[in-house]
Amino acid sequence: MKNISIYILYLLFALYSTTGQAQSVTDEICRIEDGRLIFKLNPHWDAKERRIIAQVYALDSALIAQAFQADSVLMYNNEKWYVNKTLHKYIELSKVMTSESDFAFNKYNNEWIVPQVEPIMLQTESLMKYGINEFKDPASFSYTNGLAHFYLPGYKNAQKIYLSGSFNAWRTQDLLMQKTDDGWIVSVKMLPGKAFYKYIVDGQWILDPENKLEEPDNNHVVNSVVYIPNYTFRHAGNLKSKKVAVSGNFNNWHRKGIPMQKTSQGWELPIYLKDGTYTYKFVVDKNWILDSGNPLKRTDADGNENSVLEIGEKYFFHVKSFAYANQVILTGSFNNWITNELMMHKTDSGWVLPYVLASGNYEYKFIVDGRWSVDSLNPHTIGFEEVTNSVLTVEPNYTFELEGYDAAKKVIVSGSFNGWNPTGYTMTRQGNKWVIKLHLDKGKHRYKFIVDGEWIQDPTNPVYDTNQYNTYDSVLWIEQ
Repeated sequence: MKNISIYILYLLFALYSTTGQAQSVTDEICRIEDGRLIFKLNPHWDAKERRIIAQVYALDSALIAQAFQADSVLMYNNEKWYVNKTLHKYIELSKVMTSESDFAFNKYNNEWIVPQVEPIMLQTESLMKYGINEFKDPASFSYTNGLAHFYLPGYKNAQKIYLSGSFNAWRTQDLLMQKTDDGWIVSVKMLPGKAFYKYIVDGQWILDPENKLEEPDNNHVVNSVVYIPNYTFRHAGNLKSKKVAVSGNFNNWHRKGIPMQKTSQGWELPIYLKDGTYTYKFVVDKNWILDSGNPLKRTDADGNENSVLEIGEKYFFHVKSFAYANQVILTGSFNNWITNELMMHKTDSGWVLPYVLASGNYEYKFIVDGRWSVDSLNPHTIGFEEVTNSVLTVEPNYTFELEGYDAAKKVIVSGSFNGWNPTGYTMTRQGNKWVIKLHLDKGKHRYKFIVDGEWIQDPTNPVYDTNQYNTYDSVLWIEQ
């Protein structure tokens, strides 16, 4: 088990953010003391950072997620883990070190060698679940009926001011602003999402002085950022409250929540939310309450009730087995492996649960009367032995195919899109080809196939790059 391909070192590549707002996985994540294996887990890691750590150290991402929820002792796959909360809210997860269960670690001169994780710059754009604007004066931007209204105060001596941004391909003379008594205005038809922009004042490019959100692009040029909202949280009443906020799974249930704005009738928060299923509550002067204006609610396995918001098309999880089970819970990377949230409904044909997911690749499992199980009807997996998860792709936009290799027992595609994980994604045999459909983000991707443990280039793809091991990786580009 300890002889794993050197390609796991690809996890140490520096992946630079398209927005420049990159997060770094710190060092000192893992250490060995007195025969104990100890992990220092950061609660601020996002889903991708947790996944990379799981791959480097051969930890199940579900185990990492449970560590943040456990009190002191955690049983996972018949192993006892100890959980200790340290200063700054870090979590120390530890167990007795054994050579049989820890294949990511090797001994040299009778000393355990800990894999080192250099700072990893992660792409945060595709992981973004929500966005809110931060203007000094709320009147500087508004969005109504599909129109985004930009207002730039001052600049009374300017002759011409244009608005330019990602929404008009950065053209410089399309959006001429109109001069008013106290500033300049322009309205633009825009769709919900994230946009970058600047003002051009008499030929000079400037950031929006009223906007607190700024990000550098790929060329390290800083631009102003605006989120075009697709939903508004509203809470009526409580006008005498000092603070009303909203918190949910989109902001990791932050205890303070996102502050809402006071109106004449209550409180509201315009927000951009990526397609997905969101559970949330309002926080009214530290009291957590349901959204009385939203009839959609969900009760978890512990009896806790939360309001539910669904944005996008529903995907139906359906499992035909476990007919004699009393309870089946769905959990996965899409809900940070929470183990008590998504109870499935029993029907005559099995267990079902409708759930809205954004486009992407997800890992998941079922918890059947307390026991973890992969989806037996899904041939696509990632992981090894007991640390195996089923893989679901929503809105695939690329098909990997490898022709031939009839005698192969297992074929995997791995690359920059899954941290060069040597255990997945598994492909299926269709005719004379091995096939899998995945969703890939826009941009450049490196990859290889793994045929019964042997890494090979894509024989049908003439595009390749040299890697740090003086071998070659196949390369593909996703345009949209």
